[in-house]
Order: sequence, then structure tokens, then C-alpha cells
Amino acid sequence: MGSPEGSGLRKSNHDHIQPHIPFPQTDGVLKHLDELRKDRQILSAHVKTVHHESRGIAGRLQGALRTLQSNAAHARNKKGATGPKAVSRKKERGFWTG
Repeated sequence: MGSPEGSGLRKSNHDHIQPHIPFPQTDGVLKHLDELRKDRQILSAHVKTVHHESRGIAGRLQGALRTLQSNAAHARNKKGATGPKAVSRKKERGFWTG
């Protein structure tokens, strides 16, 4: 345990845990604490990975939503240009042959 967390565990063990636990079990407690610290580090790394991937997915979803909204607006504009008013304007200008 050469990390700052490890030295903190050793100090905590020496000051608080060791006086309350019979001597043979002290080493087992330190091993267990070290395993728990490693597990916490692994879980923290997993959380960071999931967070990063979630942000990427959210960005792609926002892009898809913008595309859908843009396509819908374009379709509305296109439909509006061929509606009854557009046909009558084309007739007035002589472009309508129907």
C-alpha cells in the first residue's frame, strides 16, 4: 500500500482498529480494506466509462432529433408551397397548365 490511501489505512488501522481487534486478525482486516479500496477504484473507473458513453449517446440523440425537426419543417414548407394558394398564383402567372 504505497498510495496516500494506503498510508491513511495504515494510520487508521494503527490508531483505531488494531487496539480493538485481537492481534492475529489485524492483518486480515488490512488485506480486506486494501481489497475494498481496489474494488472502489475499479467501480469508479466503470462509472467514468459509463458516464462518457452516455454523454456520447445523448449527443447522437440530440443530433437525430435536430435532423427530424429540420426534416419536418422542410416537409411543412414544401407542402405549403404546393397548396391551393401556390396553384392559384401559378395560374395567375401563366405557369399552370392543368
